[in-house]
Amino acid sequence: MTTISPKLFFALLFLLSCTQKQQDKNRKGYEIIGNVKNIAAHRVYMNAMVLDSAGQPKWPVIDSADYMNGGFILKRDTQLIEPAWSTNLFYIDSITKKNVGLAFNNRYFSTKEKPSLYASIILENARMTIDGDMKDKHGLALSGANETDFDFHYGLMNPPLELYRLRQKIEAGNESGDTTGMASYKLQENNLLQSYKNNFKKIIDQHPSYFEALRNTYENANNFTPDELQAFADVLDKDLLNLPTGKKLIEFIEQGKKLLTASPFPDFNYKDTLGEQKTLNDVKGKNGTLIVFWASWCGPCRAEIPELKKFYEEYHSKEISVVSISVDNNAEAWRKALVKEQMPWTNLSNLPSHYADINSRYNIQAIPLMFFLDGNDKILLANATSIEPIKKKLAEKGIQRISLSHLQ
Repeated sequence: MTTISPKLFFALLFLLSCTQKQQDKNRKGYEIIGNVKNIAAHRVYMNAMVLDSAGQPKWPVIDSADYMNGGFILKRDTQLIEPAWSTNLFYIDSITKKNVGLAFNNRYFSTKEKPSLYASIILENARMTIDGDMKDKHGLALSGANETDFDFHYGLMNPPLELYRLRQKIEAGNESGDTTGMASYKLQENNLLQSYKNNFKKIIDQHPSYFEALRNTYENANNFTPDELQAFADVLDKDLLNLPTGKKLIEFIEQGKKLLTASPFPDFNYKDTLGEQKTLNDVKGKNGTLIVFWASWCGPCRAEIPELKKFYEEYHSKEISVVSISVDNNAEAWRKALVKEQMPWTNLSNLPSHYADINSRYNIQAIPLMFFLDGNDKILLANATSIEPIKKKLAEKGIQRISLSHLQ
């Protein structure tokens, strides 16, 4: 009997893995082979998340297959342009008539006593297999799905919640004037942010050919500088950068270079509530301009409006202008929100044009988002998500607010 050295064994294993990955890369369409016991139905369905015209998620059924003799095959020869995130497999129970989803075991976090189950996979151009029993509490085993495996391992690579909590403490301290613990909070913030960035870079460096590496880079782009993002783009496979998401990442990087502190804020030409076209020059303040991006459907945006009203009352006599630019896609919803909120400053939109034009021009990934400009339209503060950093910046410039109690 011939034996193989461990070194040769792992070399062969790596070669087989690379061969399979190349086959999947060249594969046209997907094939999902299910070997699953105890599906109480004669058909299995697959849906995938899509965004409607309002940017809201929907899950239409995109494929289905007969379930016979403990198996099913979902297959399409059409090449997927990009992997489809949040794809679910389910069946309609023949007795209860309820939808029952297939749940997959996440091997990275599961234990024998406490299995970690995921309801979604990422649909990609690959041959995937599903094995198991619907009655098994440990879920089903999924193989051949590289993008889903990445997602199981790393998930959404967002900054840790503790970073947001620290920033809230810092903002609260700035607002109240309480400096107790502020130095410690800021040091913790810097250390946590740097740790997050280092770990993010390590994952991207190790997975340059994964679409999920690209998607996570783009989805978290506002956490990095243009130079940091460019370093990621230099590592990622060029084939990925030619995909729609890759092109959006490159565009984000190039646009981000125009939105750095001390850069002139890109001009606009949007309509006010009377339908009149307004440019930045028409609405700017002599001593500064606060640009607020928001939408009628955005809860955090609406919650911030009372603070914006206070800001306006405290600073508009100091020739600080406030301008809200909507990324709504529905003119009626925008106008209805304006009537309810009664914001006394300039409100603009590009309706009926698509909000995506605004998003791409100003690198908007989440709202509310604010830019504070000086009297010469240069950016003093970029990508603020609340009013507190703006007030701090004004204080640094020696512009003091008007006391509201004095006005009363």
